[in-house]
Amino acid sequence: MLSSEKRQLQAESVFYKTFQLFGKYIITSFNESLVAIDQQRAHERVLYEHFLRAKEQKPISTQQSLFPTHIELSTNDFVLIQSIMNEFRLLGFDMELFGKNNIVVNGTPAELGEFNIQQMIESVLENYKLNTLDRKLDIHDNLCRALAKNTCIKYGKDLDESEMQLIISHLIQCEDPLYSPNGKPTMMEVSRDELDKFFKK
Repeated sequence: MLSSEKRQLQAESVFYKTFQLFGKYIITSFNESLVAIDQQRAHERVLYEHFLRAKEQKPISTQQSLFPTHIELSTNDFVLIQSIMNEFRLLGFDMELFGKNNIVVNGTPAELGEFNIQQMIESVLENYKLNTLDRKLDIHDNLCRALAKNTCIKYGKDLDESEMQLIISHLIQCEDPLYSPNGKPTMMEVSRDELDKFFKK
């Protein structure tokens, strides 16, 4: 999709009925084009930009847990999380150190819903370390990427009409809706002319 089409898409924001294909793609139409959206990459982009803005605008709200989650980390991960604790808090995590190699999580970003908190924290730290090896990123950007990757909607999740429409509406408001944070395409477009040409209309 060209940049001019991207601007038109953002300005008009008019999509028709959607359906889910193969548990991976959101299929819809825009003007006279068919659009296929990768649900996981699209949601990852939405979350990444949402988390990224927390530093410039306001911290993300926290959903307090009914019961705190105690997590024992490896020594290396404990040292890492100490160094980026303030960034976690900016992104909506209510957490604190709790003795040697232990943390306690009292709340998580309100937008994330229900997650296994320990698995999420461990996975985010793992992705954070991988990002450090692959790219030169600042701490906030790195953590936003890691958090978005581990909390986005995954392939295989059934989505209803309202969920698909919500992903689409949030995606087209992104600064860069055409690509995931790691640069992979989030959508493809097939124009009516291309369809007509294929079917020899």
